[in-house]
Amino acid sequence: MTLEGWSRKTIGDLCNFSNGYGFRPPDWSKEGLPIIRIQNLNGSKEFNYFSGVPDESWIIEPGTILFAWAGTRGVSFGPTIWNGPRGVLNQHIFRVQPFEDINPLWLYAALEAATSNIERKAHGFKATLLHVRKEEITRQIVYTPLPLEQQRIVDILSTWDRAIDLATQLIATKQQYKRGLVQQLLTGKRRFETFANQPWPLLKAGDIFQTYSKRNNGSEELLSVTQDRGVVPRSMLDTRVVMPANETESYKLVEPGDFIISLRSFQGGIEYSQYKGLVSPAYTVLKPKQPIVDSFYKHLYKSQNFISHLGVAIIGIRDGKQINFEDFATIRLPYPILEEQKRIAEVLDTCDHELSLLNRKLELLKKQKQGLMQQLLTGKVRVKT
Repeated sequence: MTLEGWSRKTIGDLCNFSNGYGFRPPDWSKEGLPIIRIQNLNGSKEFNYFSGVPDESWIIEPGTILFAWAGTRGVSFGPTIWNGPRGVLNQHIFRVQPFEDINPLWLYAALEAATSNIERKAHGFKATLLHVRKEEITRQIVYTPLPLEQQRIVDILSTWDRAIDLATQLIATKQQYKRGLVQQLLTGKRRFETFANQPWPLLKAGDIFQTYSKRNNGSEELLSVTQDRGVVPRSMLDTRVVMPANETESYKLVEPGDFIISLRSFQGGIEYSQYKGLVSPAYTVLKPKQPIVDSFYKHLYKSQNFISHLGVAIIGIRDGKQINFEDFATIRLPYPILEEQKRIAEVLDTCDHELSLLNRKLELLKKQKQGLMQQLLTGKVRVKT
């Protein structure tokens, strides 16, 4: 490909990579310069410190481009612009220093494109946990415009970056707002005026819910119990599991509106199903024995307040063992009148819907930026200088 004013180069022609230092526990201190590790690139504010005399090559200033060459695909692998405090760089991270006439922000975009290319070509175990040599990064081909066009490309991409940052901030604000509502509405600390004089009874969970163990009576779809998506068909997940019919004879039938005590409920709450299907006999399926608004309890069972109470009720149970119904049944749950349950559920459902829309908008903006980068960084779309 020949473009006027552009040259075909490699990442190694544009910048220098220098590795961090392998700090070990004896090097750690409670004061001094923070040691920048991969978890800090992902937003962690927890640091170990180095109080010795650092080599100049270890020191990282805010605004430096870093590249994690060992990490999880889409999470901790790839480039980052360091916006934290001045510190020293740990191993498994490169410091990237652009050469003269290379715009740092344009280079960062080029590194993002190179990362996508590396991830796309990764197979097997390395498709998830990437661990690459410097040469695998530096040999990536980049079509490089003159400095003025680099700056114009940066200006355009920064518009999408600002929109992505704003959407991310809105999501964080909405999540915090919902957490406050959950804490107030699901504990009775905040009541709607219409129901202010209605009692807010606390009943044992065993008085509101009962176990249900109807076995497989047909070729129902297999369900997976997840903490982030609730109960979903296995076909919706990346992992495809096909089991012979005779191996699911002992599986339990789940219907829309049922709740499931998962193997990790004490960490992530109790899961709600809006699907009909089968789950492993290791799970406990719950059905209401009193009239309820299921969405009210769907929110309650994922609230931190409930999870804390669940943790107290099952104290002594080892990680990996299922919570049985007897443990769950002793917990006291709010049982407001149905009209109030419905009103609270509507408010929290609205928050979830708004969060879903914001997350979809964020994903759309990210996809738009990726498409735009593909056009601008290859010269398929040229900008006026």
